Amino acid sequence: MKRVLIEVTAISIGLLIFSSTLREIQSLKKSDFDKKVELAKLSKVLSLKPKASSKKQDHLQLQMEAALTRLKEEIQDLKQRWAEKTLQNKKIEKDGKDVGGYKNASLLMSENKKELKRLRDEIEKQKDAQQVLMNRLQGGHEKKKSLMLKQMLYPTVQISGEENVGSGTIIASIERKAKGTRKGSSGTYDSYVLTANHVVRNILNEKSFGKERGTIMVTIFGKKGSKEDVEARLLIRSEEFDVALLKLKSTERIAWVAQLASPKELKQISIWSSVYAIGCPLGNDPIPTGGFIANQNSKVKATKYWMINAPTYFGNSGGGVFDAKTRKLVAVFSKIYTHGKIRPVVISHMGLVVPLSEIYPWLRDNGYGFLPGLSDE
Repeated sequence: MKRVLIEVTAISIGLLIFSSTLREIQSLKKSDFDKKVELAKLSKVLSLKPKASSKKQDHLQLQMEAALTRLKEEIQDLKQRWAEKTLQNKKIEKDGKDVGGYKNASLLMSENKKELKRLRDEIEKQKDAQQVLMNRLQGGHEKKKSLMLKQMLYPTVQISGEENVGSGTIIASIERKAKGTRKGSSGTYDSYVLTANHVVRNILNEKSFGKERGTIMVTIFGKKGSKEDVEARLLIRSEEFDVALLKLKSTERIAWVAQLASPKELKQISIWSSVYAIGCPLGNDPIPTGGFIANQNSKVKATKYWMINAPTYFGNSGGGVFDAKTRKLVAVFSKIYTHGKIRPVVISHMGLVVPLSEIYPWLRDNGYGFLPGLSDE
């Protein structure tokens, strides 16, 4: 009677182990479908091609980063299952021999070994997908950096005289119409630079040192550190808003021009909006710094300024402030806070900038409403 009970107990334990393992295998097989669906989604992301729109590129970048995170989690989950299955195999072998159900244990181990191989193959497949995605992400970052150079850094210029230096932004390079035609190509261009009035004022007030009094030199920067000096003349300026518009004397086309944020886009800028300040502090080549809008109602006399906390210094005056998301020009750098009278200390993270929403009406009133971006509502 005892022998029968022992055999029945052994068979029961063996069946329990068998049924438990089968349920685990079925669970894994069931999860296969979910994983295949997920892999299909990831494959779709991997096969996507970047579009021309910067917004779509940013959205694609976020999709790819999210997909990479899911891949990492999936690989970790597969490794965990592989470890659990290996441990279960050892347990089945030990318990199966102890209870006398070796035949069933062998069958379970065989099934588990197949499952382990499948999991191992799945891990390798996921790793390959992860590597492809990482390569795509790296390429996306490189393209984004290239766009940032063309849209923000290269349009930034240095404005200088004999003794004074500041910054500016090329906002347009418009082809002239051929004489006697409406749509004919002339091959000559009018290029415009937006800067700060006090930068131009200081240069125009300089004493002459062999050059025409008040000559304004604009240094244009390009790829691989290339530079070109071009003379410019003053078109209009405003003491009230501390802005000035220059026109280059060269009629060559300027390849990289800043895009201006539309009035609608300017309304979306608020405190905490991320920005880049780009200028030529202390006469250096253009330097970008990052921060955000800290205040939109800083008043000096009757003029309203925005305050930014992107680090700036002397020489940033006249440089552009760009929306970090759209990479469009939203303001012109004007002033920086200092503390103390005898030995003033520069507060580099408290810069005042003139928003384009203040500059647009002034440009239109002075006959420059034709510049790109000013008519977009």
